[in-house]
Amino acid sequence: MITDQAVARYTDAIIAMIDADIAIGVLPTGIATFGELHDHVDANEYLQEAGVPFGTDPDAGTDGCEAVNAVAAEVERQLAARATAS
Repeated sequence: MITDQAVARYTDAIIAMIDADIAIGVLPTGIATFGELHDHVDANEYLQEAGVPFGTDPDAGTDGCEAVNAVAAEVERQLAARATAS
């Protein structure tokens, strides 16, 4: 099971990567979902670069993707909040 603190740590790292990609023009502003990231990049690479546990990693969760799903959901929640605020 992934902790809320771990989700927050991974999410912060991914949001920083997304912001860096927006700053250099790889991504447009206003992306509101994790799925929209895939229109421009392989969004799963953000998860990998942040080190989110997956598969057989003991921290990945019982189904091997609990951590990935939790982090992706929080990234999406933050992206959506930013998109509606602008």
